[in-house]
Amino acid sequence: MHAILLAAGRGSRMGAHAETVHKSLLRIGAETLIARMIDALDVCGVDAITIVTGHEAGRIREHLTDRYPGRQFKFVHNPYYATTNNIVSLHMAFETLPSGEDVLIVEGDLICDRLVLERVLANPSPNIALVSPYQRGMDGTLAVFRGDTIERLVLSHQQTDGFKPDGAYKTVNIYKLGAEFCDLHYRPRLAAAISAGSRNDYYEAVLSEMLLEPALHGALRAEVADPGSWSEIDNPNDLEIARFRFEPENRRAQLDKAFGGLWNFPVADYCYPKNARFPDARALNELQDHFQTLITNYGSAQHVLDRKMADFMGCLPRFTVALNGLSQVYPFLRNRFINARVLLPTPSFGEYARMFPDADTYDDEVGIDVEALQKRLTNFDVVVIVNPNNPTGSWIPTMAISGWVHEYPRQTFIVDESFAAFARSQRLLQTYAELPENVIVLNSLGKSLGVPGVRLGMAYSSSSDFIKALRAELPIWNMNAVAEAMLEMALRRRADINRTFQQVRIDRDAMAESLKRNPAVENVWPSEGNFLLVRLHLPKERLGAFLDHLLQHHGFYVKDISAKFRQPGAWVRLSVGLPEQNERLLEAMTNALQALSRTS
Repeated sequence: MHAILLAAGRGSRMGAHAETVHKSLLRIGAETLIARMIDALDVCGVDAITIVTGHEAGRIREHLTDRYPGRQFKFVHNPYYATTNNIVSLHMAFETLPSGEDVLIVEGDLICDRLVLERVLANPSPNIALVSPYQRGMDGTLAVFRGDTIERLVLSHQQTDGFKPDGAYKTVNIYKLGAEFCDLHYRPRLAAAISAGSRNDYYEAVLSEMLLEPALHGALRAEVADPGSWSEIDNPNDLEIARFRFEPENRRAQLDKAFGGLWNFPVADYCYPKNARFPDARALNELQDHFQTLITNYGSAQHVLDRKMADFMGCLPRFTVALNGLSQVYPFLRNRFINARVLLPTPSFGEYARMFPDADTYDDEVGIDVEALQKRLTNFDVVVIVNPNNPTGSWIPTMAISGWVHEYPRQTFIVDESFAAFARSQRLLQTYAELPENVIVLNSLGKSLGVPGVRLGMAYSSSSDFIKALRAELPIWNMNAVAEAMLEMALRRRADINRTFQQVRIDRDAMAESLKRNPAVENVWPSEGNFLLVRLHLPKERLGAFLDHLLQHHGFYVKDISAKFRQPGAWVRLSVGLPEQNERLLEAMTNALQALSRTS
């Protein structure tokens, strides 16, 4: 078996990465891509390796010479790499090989588990294409096969508007080809294609044409790889996905740093709270049916958005400002109250402390002393109330807040009700259609509607000065059409959505009872949000290993929030999922605790 490793291309889709390092020299963990592949080939018993270089050929040679001192690789340089495609690189490699050799073709931007290579080599069929189930975002050649026989390859340019990848498999760009197939068919066809001017094709184009010939039908068989066992790195996002898959020790830190984008990773999100009961299949189907229309049209002007938001929230449009996510309002609040004396809850949502770094705080560890808080109100210009508070779930009675805003007209009260839809009691904005001018009510609807990805938020105040100033800061098109359509749908289905709030409360309380019986849990506090604050039966220094186990072995992403509390212990906040998934999480927590006990 002779391996041909194609590493000539520049990797232009890597953007700035391509300016500093060749794709095959990118590091995943401690090793480069090309070294990882060579090590895997060595373990599989493939020690004859031809490497086709082009861009940064000298650096690749230098790296491999340093990494494998005394090792003799065969290098083939493709001087035309910048103006041709990999069909030329593969043909040049074949030109240097004698006939009668089985060949393993591997591309230099791949990383895969060694066991995948072993399965390809152990497959008794002489001609194997490694394939993997198609997933969103995959580019390149697709394979259609029956049984294990590949009936056709569908190249990228053949995947036109009418083509649906459902049920198709992506080629992983690892091919094992027997000597007879290569010598009698593939090598001559490559040479003929290049002679005919097809120097800018992929080498798979020739394979695709060959499989359509009756004499070669069934010549190529499929070996299926799990999607999590390999990565092809065409762009910087692919690199992040590959690092997640092949650097398990860094997965949690990678997710913590990203603050979202979890659709790229196979994780169950218990970090970011959202309504697990909505949108339902009916809502998703409606959005899907209108998606093309929505993304090809502008959204409405701000006054229309404000009216639609007010219609859904049941408040007055002239006091309502629809936002492109609640986070849009934070810089405005910072600038408006830049010299004010501000009082914040602690712990709480981190954006408030970031916007008001010099603010004083009142405690919520766990539970808020309402009487003690009231005694401090007159010492501050701005009082922030997150109700229910995040991450504790603590609730200040709406009647108490209402009394304060009337009793202390000189203070400005910022009341964040982003999670109030899940509370047992009515929220402030739901109780009072008109509030004094010293109240600003905020809401992040992405959490309550379960669509944080479309960015929906609102601010409400009867202060005309505040509303006028906030609207002046907004662009003419401030919300995308998908978010606007979501608002329209929410108004039509408000009764259904309210029922999901009730169901989430039931799910939350049931999850809390199950957590109390879990051996990993020391305490779980009552919550008015769609999340639960939990302290684990672990020393704080062992919490990282516990959460890593949940993520690496079970796919559950849970965030460490211990730093938010002065009290010692291992603190986590768990969002409330669907009951069956909640039960799987609790099983995984028990498993993680047992695993840590065995290693302590």
